[in-house]
Amino acid sequence: MNQSFVRQSGLLTLAVFALWAVLAYPAILLAGTRGVEGLSIAALLCLMPGWLVFGFLALNPSPNQQALAVLFGTVLRLFVVVLGMWVVMSIRRDFTLMSFQVWIAVFYLETLAVETHLVVKQASTSAENRVVESNGEAA
Repeated sequence: MNQSFVRQSGLLTLAVFALWAVLAYPAILLAGTRGVEGLSIAALLCLMPGWLVFGFLALNPSPNQQALAVLFGTVLRLFVVVLGMWVVMSIRRDFTLMSFQVWIAVFYLETLAVETHLVVKQASTSAENRVVESNGEAA
């Protein structure tokens, strides 16, 4: 398994878990146990596309793939979240704006920001390594 995949997936998971921990009490206040259930489902729906993006990058480590990965992640996350929200809302009619939909929006934005940051950071690190390697070859 690619070390960057494990590291990036772990950081994204940690960020989502940290936000989940911060929002658990407000979710209870707003919607009771349904709020925590909706919070948890929203976190998982938004987290899974991020793992897939980092898996894609691990399989395609070319520096040109980072921009494609960000675009792929955005489209994939949108598709998974909208489809997942539709499925959950059709199964769980008791979920409301405060027990589920607001948490989808929060986790969507958080995972998009963290994933983009990690991908761009990896791209800049790769670019710096190529510059150092090319300077070493020229010397």
